[in-house]
Amino acid sequence: MNKKKTLLLVPTAIASIAVIGSFAYSFSSIKNAIAAKDRSVTPGDYTLTLDSNNRIANGDDSVLTELGNKVFFDTESAVNKTPSSGWFEFGNTETSGSVYNTSPISGMKSISFSMNYSQMYLHYGYKDDGVIYYTNYYAMDGVDQGDGQYAFTYTFNDVPPSYFKLECFGKNKTISTMTIQYSCSESGKVPTELSSFSSFTYIAADDGYSVDGLVNDRKKMQTLIVPGSYNGKPVVEIKALAFASNWDIENVIIEEGVKRIGDQAFYLDASLKYLVLPSTIESVGDKAFDGCAGLKKQTIPAATTSISLSAYAGNSFLEEIVVEEGNTVYYSENGMLYDKATDTLLVCPAGIKGTVTIPNTCKKIGSVAFKNSLATTISIGSGVTEIEEAFKTCNSLTTFVVDANNDYYTAESGILCDKSKHALIAYPRGNTEDYVTLPNSIIEISDRAFEKVDHIEVLDLSNTTTVGEEAFTNMPKLEVISLSNVTEIGSGAFKNSTKLRSVTLKDGLYGIIGLPDEAFMGCTSLASISLPNHLMTIGARAFKGCSSLSDFALVKTFPNTLESIGNEAFMNCTSLDVDEISEFVTSIGKGAFRNTAVDSFIFSTSMNYIPDEMFWDCDNLTSIEILPCVKTIGYDAFRDCDNLVSVTILDNSVETIRSRAFYQTSFTSIYIPKAVTTIEGSAFGGRNFTIYTDVKTPSGYGDVYTSSSAGGGWLRPGWSEGLTGGYLLHIYYNQSR
Repeated sequence: MNKKKTLLLVPTAIASIAVIGSFAYSFSSIKNAIAAKDRSVTPGDYTLTLDSNNRIANGDDSVLTELGNKVFFDTESAVNKTPSSGWFEFGNTETSGSVYNTSPISGMKSISFSMNYSQMYLHYGYKDDGVIYYTNYYAMDGVDQGDGQYAFTYTFNDVPPSYFKLECFGKNKTISTMTIQYSCSESGKVPTELSSFSSFTYIAADDGYSVDGLVNDRKKMQTLIVPGSYNGKPVVEIKALAFASNWDIENVIIEEGVKRIGDQAFYLDASLKYLVLPSTIESVGDKAFDGCAGLKKQTIPAATTSISLSAYAGNSFLEEIVVEEGNTVYYSENGMLYDKATDTLLVCPAGIKGTVTIPNTCKKIGSVAFKNSLATTISIGSGVTEIEEAFKTCNSLTTFVVDANNDYYTAESGILCDKSKHALIAYPRGNTEDYVTLPNSIIEISDRAFEKVDHIEVLDLSNTTTVGEEAFTNMPKLEVISLSNVTEIGSGAFKNSTKLRSVTLKDGLYGIIGLPDEAFMGCTSLASISLPNHLMTIGARAFKGCSSLSDFALVKTFPNTLESIGNEAFMNCTSLDVDEISEFVTSIGKGAFRNTAVDSFIFSTSMNYIPDEMFWDCDNLTSIEILPCVKTIGYDAFRDCDNLVSVTILDNSVETIRSRAFYQTSFTSIYIPKAVTTIEGSAFGGRNFTIYTDVKTPSGYGDVYTSSSAGGGWLRPGWSEGLTGGYLLHIYYNQSR
């Protein structure tokens, strides 16, 4: 504050301590932060004195103007006047009968005034969602001054309010002067009061307290002060989610003594601009400040030894991190956060734009270092020997530059490669080309190298032999890709690339022998694929959700070399019709052909079971013949096959039929041979059903048993109750077949 302008705002306490409730707020910890914001206000206790002309002897109100809080004081006019930048709106006591403030005063300590009437009524309270609530009411008797004026004084000894209202029920009365003593932490901001915190919880191990948030009706605070003590003991922790999703908090002041900030403590506090951490902070939890869109700079105290990187990584507004001297775990350089022991770049603030230069002293780039970074160029120093998957969310990045003296990495056409230029490490996602041809030297694509690149339509991989995990996942415009020389594909390599139309895989002795899990899952436009002749395995969910897939190179069979098909491999391939599988297939996973267009199917004689959920929702399937090799029909195997009207179980074949195997199918009768020893509950549930069997009639029941409550236990020892789930069941015994 300009010291020459203290006539209107007078500091009353050099130590600047404002007593709030049962503990004191010391603002010494925020002096440097406020000075750094180039404010003229020194936090402290002040006295604001106004007369009816809004001026004192010299009429100097410029300090209030500097504060952004110009005051208009009017008791003469019948029309209320509200200054655009003011704290107060004073109504004429004759017409409105009240004097009140419409913008907050930062922690009032006392109010005094004089007027030509002997009694007034004081209300004070807080503001919530634009509405001022007056929670306290006092009758005030003035002290006769002998000149027709009465003096009034009230001291707020409990919780200092931010809003007040004075009511006078006499007419033609005028307030001549008013003096308000208040505690200012920052211009125009309202500190959180003791009564605003929902609770303090004692932690025996720390002999201190944690604070877990604000009460619902006090959440709309601009300045939040977390106290350093409560009931004579330190407040050591801010609990997880304590102040999350509060869009009104602009400033957070955490006092000395607080050691820990919990997970998501200030998560999605979009208005938070200034954060002052005390020197006692030791740890910052997961996503503690994630989504704080206004937070541009953060200072890490020397005592902090544990930071969850998600607290700052990915915040696209954060531009600078500063670590205080003496910190044993972290250091900062050029506004970036590093691990001191390993010289690892942990967080480059995502709000840094343009070129980011990684110094030669850095040895490793961590996985979230550039999360959501706005950088357009990343220059990598000579000392970097290891790079994790750090650049997969850098959507503004157009160019990599690598120091020529780096022994591990280089850049080719702006693409990050290993030193030999054989492996593509990262592709700059800010490039806009739709047709991309990689340098001829590249034969390997690293994991997630092109993940979510959203502009490439055609990608030439004619020289590539190895594709990493999820290398091309979630590429929304990719339509054509050449895999003519690829011999190895990682799991999820093309997952959710929804416009990919067709794929030809390398054939021959040295071609691909196994498709990994989720290789083409979610490729909804993929209509055909040529499977290599030597293919032996198809992984779990390899083609799940490929709703346009109708054939494998225009045939309806698999390669003769195929041995296994994983769980849900073709689930929800609603256009796919397959007639048979290789006689060498010995393993098919759960739900492998669920909800496909299969209308008939020939099993391998090597298969002794029909997997769980194998043909669930296959509405084109009309008939099925269970071969003698099959011993078990799995759970939900033919469930909801709406058009399945005929099922034949051959003699000496099936032994076990699992629960819901034929639940809600269209056929209503079946012959059960003697080999069947177990039928589980609701195997034929969902409709009335008839079973024909050569099983001997239980004593006393005749040739036919009818039940509306299943009664499966009477059908054969080992057959459980609930065969039809409550529908009518007819069982015909000893019938000639």
